Amino acid sequence: MRTASDVHLLQTGELSDNSDLTSCSYVGKLLVSGPDAAIEVVGNHISQFMFGRPSDNTAFQSVIDNYRDAILSAARKLRLEPSDRVTFTGVWFHVDYDQQPWFEGYVIHVTSSDGIAHARPYDIEIFDHDRPDEARFRIASFAATSPSHLVDRLLAAASGMAGESSQSTSGLPKLQGVVWYPLAKGDKAGLPIVVSKLVEITRSDRLPEDVEPLKADLGVAQQEFVDAHAEALASDAVSERLRAAFAALYDMSPKMKKWALRQLQFSKFGARDDQIVERQKIDRLIRLSDLANISQLDGYWFQVRNKDGIIQGSRFKRFDDDARIGLNDSRAIFKRKLDEDQTDEDLSCRLASDWHPTRTGASVRFLANGLEPRLSW
Repeated sequence: MRTASDVHLLQTGELSDNSDLTSCSYVGKLLVSGPDAAIEVVGNHISQFMFGRPSDNTAFQSVIDNYRDAILSAARKLRLEPSDRVTFTGVWFHVDYDQQPWFEGYVIHVTSSDGIAHARPYDIEIFDHDRPDEARFRIASFAATSPSHLVDRLLAAASGMAGESSQSTSGLPKLQGVVWYPLAKGDKAGLPIVVSKLVEITRSDRLPEDVEPLKADLGVAQQEFVDAHAEALASDAVSERLRAAFAALYDMSPKMKKWALRQLQFSKFGARDDQIVERQKIDRLIRLSDLANISQLDGYWFQVRNKDGIIQGSRFKRFDDDARIGLNDSRAIFKRKLDEDQTDEDLSCRLASDWHPTRTGASVRFLANGLEPRLSW
């Protein structure tokens, strides 16, 4: 049971220290990335929540309006009393710029007039994409020694299932964990729904933080970089200490180079030619890696043109590790400024690479410093 104030977030339910943990059986559903979101029904009134707070998100409201009758019908069937509050809790899923956003449900809360909420799996069909009979992942029964051991065991299982999630065009992982539903045997009950999040999504314009803070596992060189970076930000200037810490990581391994550049992605400092510099506005010849590491832009466009010269697609992508380390620098050299003769195909971008032919007869190019799409949250 949970209180009414808890139901707008995806959280692990309560488990007392006296619960029988000798045979814990669970099935899991992959947890997509995005902010916690909820649709709440009181009578015939529907409210939306995001990040646990009342929201007025227009895209979310559009989805609610399109499915209003189905939402109200489902809530009526779930109420035990007319005064019960029904909350569908899940995730607002929109991590790719060219993807249509939707609400992905995971838990249903029915809250009585005394403020006590009862949780059950979201196993109904409201939206067209709902699949109540979809396959879920079952793990072997295990004995837990404590509530924390139960949570840790399921978190480890979630890491194996969703830990290698592919990246979206926004840079966010497509999966953030697993939601586990208990399988009660006989009259055994009381095990809670467990939410195993591998990352914590806080903003659409920031990459997620590990739930288990990375800082606890930092090596000496990494910790020195973190401290030197914080010191330089406080003094508002690149310091010799930061330069030395950055150089040390660069010399260690390609993995550490990626890590260091990733730490700088939202900083006022960046890197060019293996040196720490302040970020700057860009409007000249530049490689993609330099654009990622020293500009104030968020990402770039990748465009495909067929052999007849017709644009087949344009896709925006936030700078990622491959962009920062220069994986595409041989093709992604921004050589020209688009001026008065630019067309709609140029997406108002002021920087563009040459067109590069592919084996299929199509051509590709890179664009930047123009229109940059945003996610719906």
